[in-house]
Amino acid sequence: MASRFVDWIHRTSVMGWIVALLLLVIVGQAFLLFQQRTAIRAAETQSARLLTKFLQGDTTQVSGGGGVAVRLENVRFKWSDKVYIHAGNMAMRAVPVQGSFVDFDDLESFHLNIQQSTVSIGPNVLEGMFNESVFNYPHSKLRDLKVRLEEDDGLRAVHIKGKVNVGIWIPFSMNGLLSVDRAANLLVIDVDDIKVLGGLPATGLMKWKPLRMESILTLPPNNSLVVDKNRMMVRPFGLFPPPGVDGKMASVTVGDKDIRLTFSGDSIPA
Repeated sequence: MASRFVDWIHRTSVMGWIVALLLLVIVGQAFLLFQQRTAIRAAETQSARLLTKFLQGDTTQVSGGGGVAVRLENVRFKWSDKVYIHAGNMAMRAVPVQGSFVDFDDLESFHLNIQQSTVSIGPNVLEGMFNESVFNYPHSKLRDLKVRLEEDDGLRAVHIKGKVNVGIWIPFSMNGLLSVDRAANLLVIDVDDIKVLGGLPATGLMKWKPLRMESILTLPPNNSLVVDKNRMMVRPFGLFPPPGVDGKMASVTVGDKDIRLTFSGDSIPA
């Protein structure tokens, strides 16, 4: 009897130790899981704080630093198949229209300010700009414009031909010398050597006030074109859909194959 009791006590003690050991294992596992979850939560919290800090810093930079700096190298900045500029190395700032964030998925939420850069525009692109934007408005008196670059009395000029409405549509051609009005930030086209009906000289007639371009042309409603006597002045970047583009033009050069438009502004490093 006594030996059975001792055996029972021994078995009970062993079972107790086993149960206690199992409990210790369970408690240990629970503690490790708790520690792991705590570490994960801490990491997630730290990550969220870092992200928030980053976004806040970026937001502060946008509102206080004049926008998000963007540099385009060997990029075609395109409005349509015919209207684009080639950015070999163009710097710009994306500036939010409202608030502090630039949302590149919402083209109406920001505009682009071109900084110190030079962009090239081919004659086919200038032709597209004229036909799709500059003279594309109700009651426009110019249409079907074609553009090429050529020399005019030793100067590189833009040769434009098309049709003008002077009561009836008649063909014309003219040369335009390009320059920049830096004070008004306008692209200036000084019209010269005008011919009509396939080759009849009309430059002298255009000096007569009723036949000046300012008398013939109706101006677009968006004020993107100004005409003074036989000088056309264009606000080139007020013509296109969002995102809006602006910049301080410094100079323009007409080359053999393209027009190079230089902008002033801050120098943005790569």
